[in-house]
Amino acid sequence: MNAKNKKRNGRATIYEVAAEACVSLATVSRVINGTGNVNDETRALVEKAIDKLGYIPSNIARGLAKSKTTNVAIVLPSPNYNYINNIMAGMFEVCKIYGYSPSVFTYEGIEDVSFVLDNVISSRVDGIVLFNSQLSKEDLAKLSRNSLPMVIIGNDVFQESNGLVDILWSETLRKVLQKRIEN
Repeated sequence: MNAKNKKRNGRATIYEVAAEACVSLATVSRVINGTGNVNDETRALVEKAIDKLGYIPSNIARGLAKSKTTNVAIVLPSPNYNYINNIMAGMFEVCKIYGYSPSVFTYEGIEDVSFVLDNVISSRVDGIVLFNSQLSKEDLAKLSRNSLPMVIIGNDVFQESNGLVDILWSETLRKVLQKRIEN
């Protein structure tokens, strides 16, 4: 049974697009990614097959091929705090602007953080935003070993490595208040 006659279940694959257009997987990939030389006639065949099958490239497959997932991990305490909802909304908007997909990981208590961080590292994200004022030095070292860019909010342990940004709310608040008092 060929791809044209087979009843499809689920999403169309790159293999089905290649079969529909009678071209190689590499040609379909070049058309999708806008790379390499593909003549106009072949490009039109591939684009027609993509439209017909409703093919949408898989970010997971792209991530495996390019070693970049466009996923950002957001690790935070249980999201039932009002201020976290506002922060998350802002982060989701920034992710949308830059074409990243946020993956939210939550923990209930400090004892859960190490387990959650293991899940974050194994999920192949391209960066981490971490809310935690009590991150242990061991957990910070674990994150640093994985060479992921990180933003750590509310942690007093700052190490200059791997693109780490540490936002100290208490210090920032102190400076803002001091400026207000002076003015």
